[in-house]
Amino acid sequence: MGPRRSRLTPSSSTGSRRGESRRSSPCELPVDRCFFHCAKAFKRSKLWETASWSPPIRISFGTLVAPRLGWTAEVVADVDRMVEEDYRTNL
Repeated sequence: MGPRRSRLTPSSSTGSRRGESRRSSPCELPVDRCFFHCAKAFKRSKLWETASWSPPIRISFGTLVAPRLGWTAEVVADVDRMVEEDYRTNL
């Protein structure tokens, strides 16, 4: 059997962040594999309790690429600024 498609529909319980409105259109994704796990494991994992999450890791794409391309610190800072701006305006 080939890949199936799964349709995710936003629910009314999905809140918005920083006053942003969320789109109400559903999203379809191809699903190659689906794994089930017992409900007890999900409850124990505290997956939905944000206080249990690790702090976010900040990645510098400029620093990752700089050694391969010989970038200066100024170029690294510019790349990181552009990536940050892109996250704010294009995601």
